Amino acid sequence: MIRQNRKPNLDLLRASAATIVYLGHLDIFNSHYLFPPFLHIGKQCVFLFFALSGYVLSDSGRKLNFTLWCKYRFMRLYPVYFVSLILGLFVETLYYIFVGKTINFIYLPLCILGIQSLFNDNAIH
Repeated sequence: MIRQNRKPNLDLLRASAATIVYLGHLDIFNSHYLFPPFLHIGKQCVFLFFALSGYVLSDSGRKLNFTLWCKYRFMRLYPVYFVSLILGLFVETLYYIFVGKTINFIYLPLCILGIQSLFNDNAIH
């Protein structure tokens, strides 16, 4: 593995922003009874996370040539992606078996590629 000079402050800020976005997707912060409106900062945290990630990625790419950097990123990201994909397909299949629905084989590849939101949901569900 390639050793990098980590920036713990940036990592903490990125982790905090990602956690707030995650909690926002769980609708924990959307309850006006639990949290006041000024804590609804999910959109700002998405921007912060991507801005910091862009900086960290560009900084890490300066130390390597482009081909080696792409190979390193691929080997770091895609094994986890493929394991998650297989696990997700397994869980989704179990859901459809126990609920009694059939799997939509048109919608499934769109979800795997992450482009399902580009299509009309009513037409493919």
